[in-house]
This record gives sequence, structure tokens and C-alpha cells, in this order.
Amino acid sequence: MHWKTGLIAALALLVSLVPATRAAAQNPGLAGDVTPYVGYLLTGNFMEGPLGVSLSSAGGALYGVQASLPIGGGISLYGNVASSKADLRVGLPIVGGVEVGRVETLLYDGGIRVTLPEAVGATKSVTPFFQAGIGAIKHDILAADYIELTATNFAFNAGIGAYIAVADGLGIRALISDYMGKFDAEEATMFDIGTKTRHNFGFAGGISIEF
Repeated sequence: MHWKTGLIAALALLVSLVPATRAAAQNPGLAGDVTPYVGYLLTGNFMEGPLGVSLSSAGGALYGVQASLPIGGGISLYGNVASSKADLRVGLPIVGGVEVGRVETLLYDGGIRVTLPEAVGATKSVTPFFQAGIGAIKHDILAADYIELTATNFAFNAGIGAYIAVADGLGIRALISDYMGKFDAEEATMFDIGTKTRHNFGFAGGISIEF
């Protein structure tokens, strides 16, 4: 896909513009990094109707990459992009969830990461952090093999995680995030259907390469 090619080029440019330093060795988790990751995405209901009827996405594998640049004082700017595929489900009373199609989800966001080397539980090799930012969630929905719907929703996100140093400039970064936003039902269906704020939880871990 074209966005993947652009992402690889942007990350290559980012690394080439930042001079390599040994700050990563002296302060694990505080340097700039590029972190490809995998995980799992749990999404909230797209829409809820009367009598317990709902439209939702099942949980699915999550693949992404996140990059950051330190700006001082344990604070970094980060950018993130990830994608997930899962079954589309209609929730029905008594019957439960029925699979009726597929959902492709694209997450992209940026914000501030705060690393906490002095926090409770922090050690020389384990450094906790939290991050928060803004971005968007794009859903491509294929229902009943012929109905295609697309909606892009503004979203806030917040997460907490830990960096685990395993070698000089190399570690494991684990993160739990909540993407909060409303599904734009009017964009997807052309009907102004009231929707509530959805919480979409991502659980991810990946190899973090520091520079």
C-alpha cells in the first residue's frame, strides 16, 4: 500500500537527520527510537440500537510502527501508524454476535511521550512512560460482501507502558493505549445516527531501536 511506502521513507529520513549518540546507552528509554510492533486491538461498538442490537468489530491483530524524538527533560515527540483487520459483527438479543463482514482499521496519531526514570518500579533496565496525543481512526467496512462503508474519525489517545533495555541501544517497548472518539455514522451511511464516544484499546509490544 502507498502509505506503507511513505512511512518507510519518512522513518529513513528521520534517522538520517538525527546524529547517532550514546545517550541511549547512558539513559535507556530516553533517546529517540523507532519501534515496529505487533499486538491486539479491541474496539467499541460502532452503533447501538434498541433491544440490545449493536454493530461492532471483533478484536483483531494489530501491526504498526512508532517513532520518537527527544526534546529534553524526559519528554519526546512521537508519531504512530498502525492497522488491524477483524470481523464485523451484529449483536442480536439471545442469538449473540453474528459475523456479517470485515473491518479494516487504520490508526494514525502523534503527541507527547513522558519517560519516568525515577518512577516507582523503575530500574536501570526498566523505564516506565506514558504518552498522549491526537489523531484519527479510519474504518473501511465491508458488509455482506457488497456493502462498502468508510468513515474517518478524530480521536484522542492516551497510553502507559514500559521500556525494557536488553542491549546497548536496543530494547523492548510495551504499551497499552486507549483511542477515544466517535464513529462518524453520517459519513459512513449518510444518515445522522447518534453515536457515543468509543473506547478502542490497543495492547502492543515491539523491538525498540534507539539512536
